[in-house]
Amino acid sequence: MKKRYFTVNETEGECTHVGTLVASTSEELKKKLITACMGHFDANVIKTSDIDIEDCIYGKIYSLKITLDCMMETTNSVSISETWLY
Repeated sequence: MKKRYFTVNETEGECTHVGTLVASTSEELKKKLITACMGHFDANVIKTSDIDIEDCIYGKIYSLKITLDCMMETTNSVSISETWLY
């Protein structure tokens, strides 16, 4: 599969934009999502569900929960959708 660009946003909060990721496989997307969330939330990611890259392309918005370790275990929701660069 070719490289695709994805926008990741928190579903709630004030600074909702987590980042823009580039990935060509589901594994690569999950690894980059974990890295982006660690930086955005300033916490370690404990758990996240599996991601199928096919669920995030062609205008679909994929939502998932991320469990973080920031002094205590907390869960946040993020959405992932394909985006385009021009």
